[in-house]
Amino acid sequence: MRAPFLDVGSGYRELRQELDEAIVRVMASGHYILGRERDAFEDELPYFAGTRYCVGVANGLDALTLILRDRDIGVGCEALVPVHTFVAVRGCLFVHIPKCAGTSIGRRQSR
Repeated sequence: MRAPFLDVGSGYRELRQELDEAIVRVMASGHYILGRERDAFEDELPYFAGTRYCVGVANGLDALTLILRDRDIGVGCEALVPVHTFVAVRGCLFVHIPKCAGTSIGRRQSR
């Protein structure tokens, strides 16, 4: 049996009507950057996530970059990254942390 690595379609099918309505609102408004949808996202997500604030960014790579900068993680730091992780995570870490290496994670073999 083959397990799918990432099944984006199942999430879309589950939320299809809500996502399609949001897409139509964005396309009709012409505001692909900033705009009402972004404002609503930043207003509503803190309640959902149990936080005080939310900042909408362009993508996950930008979000990870902001987190690293906020925590002063970068030059002088070291990181191990699972080789089987999302490419944006690895890319972000390899750019910001010079001593970053991929590693395999598995069961420890006893001798």
